[in-house]
Amino acid sequence: MGLYQRRAEILRPTQNDRHFLLSLVYTPEQRAVLEFVAGITAPASIKYAQEKDLLGASVSPEMDYVQHVMPDKISLNLAHAAQANVWTDVKVILKTLARIAGR
Repeated sequence: MGLYQRRAEILRPTQNDRHFLLSLVYTPEQRAVLEFVAGITAPASIKYAQEKDLLGASVSPEMDYVQHVMPDKISLNLAHAAQANVWTDVKVILKTLARIAGR
């Protein structure tokens, strides 16, 4: 075991800490999104492509993110996952490409 691996084990939060922190931010329903494998794009990535600008204009960006943006992003991604198939994924990829081309 290397030094880096030992350091990572020491610094990482315990499972109880992780569950506690998640319970402060995520509802039980929202936690399902944490089980998803990260992908290149998602419906929420398309909608919130300008998230930095949106939150940059906010008086309270952290609060706005936690109360508005994050729940909406989670909802969009949960809805997509519930009906995801090859065609819905292709649609999201095409929307992403269109968003990039439109910049």
